[in-house]
Amino acid sequence: MDFTSRLRSIVNSGSTKPVRELTYEPDDGYRAGAPLDLDRVADSLGGRRVSTRFGECLVIDRRYEAERWHGDIRIGECVIDDMDALSLLDPGLAGQC
Repeated sequence: MDFTSRLRSIVNSGSTKPVRELTYEPDDGYRAGAPLDLDRVADSLGGRRVSTRFGECLVIDRRYEAERWHGDIRIGECVIDDMDALSLLDPGLAGQC
């Protein structure tokens, strides 16, 4: 058997691995059986715990100076073209748009 034939036989006779199925495991806030302490996380990040109709969440507000960089653009150079879309995130802005 020549070298090329030998290589083909090795490659072609390899065991076929079963196709792995993609699975999703949602993060339910439990790691190693211990519940996530949202109040402790909120305190650590300077946020607050909020209860909504969708469940518990953390609200963490941050302000950044216009001179700071986000990637390769200064924050002060970011322009909001659609204020109506922004009012979806903060209903208090609805009258200002």
